[in-house]
Amino acid sequence: MRIADGDELAFAQFFRQYSPLLQHWIRRLVKDEQGCLEALQDVFIQIWVYRDKLPEVLHLHAWLKTVATHQCFKHLARQKAYYAHSAPEGDHMTGYPSQDAGAAETLHFKEIQAVIQQTLGTLTPQQRQIYQLSREEGLTSDQIAQRLNLSRGHIRNTISTILAIIRQALLQAGKIYWLAWILF
Repeated sequence: MRIADGDELAFAQFFRQYSPLLQHWIRRLVKDEQGCLEALQDVFIQIWVYRDKLPEVLHLHAWLKTVATHQCFKHLARQKAYYAHSAPEGDHMTGYPSQDAGAAETLHFKEIQAVIQQTLGTLTPQQRQIYQLSREEGLTSDQIAQRLNLSRGHIRNTISTILAIIRQALLQAGKIYWLAWILF
């Protein structure tokens, strides 16, 4: 795939082709136009940042909706944090988040990271190694399979299992909502 190789023209064409579909999906979740556009931008930033993973995607539409849904939840969480921790009423009009909102986001992120690290501690050594190679070193399933002398299918199944374990732990810790669990 040309996008995975960093072809910006191919990415621009991809954007033009898929942004209307994603914008419609995002609008259903976010409900406000400005937030919709911000989440849409974040989706395509994520796609560009992780473009090397695109050749592994088997069901592009489902994957795009998943990425879009993740970004919607991030946007809604930031919005919630802003309104929950913003300055007194007069400062709401400025449109800028307070320092407390940023601190709350940082704290929430650290709490999520702590749950993930704790969950990784419960995995088998092979599962931890596969997770580290995939998520921390950014290797593809094929590269991990070659390095560990395992089948690509085993690697993919293991990654799916690990992510399900992490989602369940985050759900139990109250760090993601039941709706996110259903959608993913």
